[in-house]
Amino acid sequence: MARDVASAAGVGIGEGAERRGPAGRGTVLVVDDDPIGLRLASLHLKLAGYTVLPCVGGQAALAAAADDHPDLILLDVRLPDLDGYEVCSRLKQNPATAGIPVVSSPR
Repeated sequence: MARDVASAAGVGIGEGAERRGPAGRGTVLVVDDDPIGLRLASLHLKLAGYTVLPCVGGQAALAAAADDHPDLILLDVRLPDLDGYEVCSRLKQNPATAGIPVVSSPR
């Protein structure tokens, strides 16, 4: 799943990452306020060998992205505190997170 997402986004996920999952793949920040969606996405990514950083809100996602520098961010558009568009805009305005690819889900 993540490899397909990364390929579609033109991202070589896992290349140059500091932290790797068991299969040597990169780190993915998964942002979703729906606990089931968050668990499912995290499980699929973990099974595929990625390190997963789960996050439930926009503010938490901004902090995690700045602190942890994931290789990819999977971002739900509908979040309770900041919508995904605002989160993405802030990520791209911050030089520390501007280079992180973001794939959004319009659920």
